Amino acid sequence: MCVDSFRVVTASYDLSLRVFTWKKEQNKDLSLESRYHLLGGSHMFSRGFTHVACDYASIVASVAAKDGKDVLKAYSFNA
Repeated sequence: MCVDSFRVVTASYDLSLRVFTWKKEQNKDLSLESRYHLLGGSHMFSRGFTHVACDYASIVASVAAKDGKDVLKAYSFNA
């Protein structure tokens, strides 16, 4: 999970990433609003995410492959 002042990114065992943004409610409380669900791949070839990092412009995730050939996935946000 990555959290900053603009968004929250979660990594799931199903190899997907979910992106949420903070939303200020009328009573000034903060809540999370779902923005994206990025599908990741197949469990046949992967053991899941080992690391996920994000900033205001991108997400980088490391996927552990069952055959030892790990994969680095990168996503960028468009304004």
